[in-house]
Amino acid sequence: MSKLRILLLWCTAIIIFCLCLVAANWQYDRHVVRDLKSSEMDRAYALPVANLKENLFDESIFQPVRISGRFTDESSLIRKRPYDGRNGFWVVAQFQADFGGRFAVLQGWIPADRSATSVVTNPAKASKRIIIEGNLREFESQSDASDLPLGQEANLSKNVVDNDQKYFIHLTTMDTWILESQIWTVPLPRLGNGPHLFYAYQWVIFGLIALIGAAYLTYDERIKR
Repeated sequence: MSKLRILLLWCTAIIIFCLCLVAANWQYDRHVVRDLKSSEMDRAYALPVANLKENLFDESIFQPVRISGRFTDESSLIRKRPYDGRNGFWVVAQFQADFGGRFAVLQGWIPADRSATSVVTNPAKASKRIIIEGNLREFESQSDASDLPLGQEANLSKNVVDNDQKYFIHLTTMDTWILESQIWTVPLPRLGNGPHLFYAYQWVIFGLIALIGAAYLTYDERIKR
């Protein structure tokens, strides 16, 4: 191997190593951001339960809340929500608070019918005054899906509900009326740290392999001489 080829080999190895460091740094930054969001979510879950007596203004996302009122007859089913290996729907209903505000409440999950076009109804009926507890969550982005069966939506977005609240309420209590209606409670989302830190280490190892490979080839060439 000529000196020029050895030089090109090392230049290539160094470039690969630098690119791997860039990729590792990118993955590490993603790890830091995700870890921060996960910590913020966990802190919000641990906050004291706030009694909602007015519309949402200063409450934080994922904060636990308690509210009294009644469920109305208005409800929607959010499509393609898998749970425990089965496809199904989120059951979302309007909640009329005692103080006058209206909130979208994710009541739980029901399994899907075999037919994708069949009309599925909300089995939960509770018109009496109750107190519910849940966590605040952001609405999803609006979907362009059309021609859906009556009462079904693709996403839980602001256009699905008839209120001007910033968040919807993810129900966490299990009142008798939910148990009787055979609605499964939807687990609260948990972000976790994800695989980004592992990927960062992986990229560093790839870069080191490039340098070690170049060193081995250079050493092997000198031995052969």
